[in-house]
Amino acid sequence: MKQLFLFFLLFLFSATAAFATGEGTYGNETYGNFSYGVSSSASSSFSNSSVSVPANTPTIINSTSTNAVVELNTKSDVAGAVTLVKYDSKPPAVGTNTFTAMNKYLDVVVDSSISNQLNYSIIKMFYTDADVSASNLDESTIRLSKWNGSEWIKFDPPTGGVDITNNFVWANTSSFSTWGIFGTTVPAPSPAPSGGGPTGGGGGGGGGGNWGWECSAWSECSSSGTQSRTCNLVPGGSLSTKPAESQTCTYTAPTPITEEAPTPAAPATPAPAVTPSAPTAPITGAAVAPPTGFGKLTGALISDLKKPGTWIGIIVAVLVIGALYAGYYYLYKRK
Repeated sequence: MKQLFLFFLLFLFSATAAFATGEGTYGNETYGNFSYGVSSSASSSFSNSSVSVPANTPTIINSTSTNAVVELNTKSDVAGAVTLVKYDSKPPAVGTNTFTAMNKYLDVVVDSSISNQLNYSIIKMFYTDADVSASNLDESTIRLSKWNGSEWIKFDPPTGGVDITNNFVWANTSSFSTWGIFGTTVPAPSPAPSGGGPTGGGGGGGGGGNWGWECSAWSECSSSGTQSRTCNLVPGGSLSTKPAESQTCTYTAPTPITEEAPTPAAPATPAPAVTPSAPTAPITGAAVAPPTGFGKLTGALISDLKKPGTWIGIIVAVLVIGALYAGYYYLYKRK
């Protein structure tokens, strides 16, 4: 009977040691190589007892039941179990984060045969827009954080971040544990201050809230000696009381622009009048007596030569005389 009892204890110890080979936090136990079962607070889980990971080749484990993806990359060819456990509230084994939780947690438990040969692992946890609204988180601030046994370690860029287009947070790690989604809450808007307060000339700075008065620039001074502006109550305004929207000013009339009259051009000086000269008196002299005798004859001949018909008659006469002489010579002188 004693031997049977010792055998039972040895079997129980061996089974427990064989089951507790995964790295990470699992169920209600603490960080380390202990995994005794899934906590009753878990909402879903995924487990594969034989995941083969080729050396230096990314191996993707897509768990739709836990809305998570785990990528493994190892130094050598390995195989082992991988278990993912999802929680919709904080597991009992972890502490409280200084950031606001989305109430999405994930236990990642990987056999030491894989974790001891790990180059890196990328963990992705998916969320919905409704999750962001329900937790009142600023989506750009949410990150994955890992529980290291005493505190949460946030994974900021370049080792972690958020993809707000595809709605997931991610972290690049070389060890496993419990992971959670945390972020910064969206500040509630402060109510607008009631009433305008006294209308002083400028108001005090800082209203103790996120609302305040902002004014436009003053208008130009009008001819009535006043100028105005518009003041509105806006988020982030710098003035706590409503400033004056009108004030007196000194109006300066614009100086009229006068144009100089053009200088008239001097009249043109008329040209001096030309006095016609007196007509030249005709040249007078002694009377010339008409020619007589031979002079009269030569004068008449010269006068006739000036007439065109006289030259024609002379030429005809010369031709006739020449013809008569030629006939005479031909008839008489030739013999």
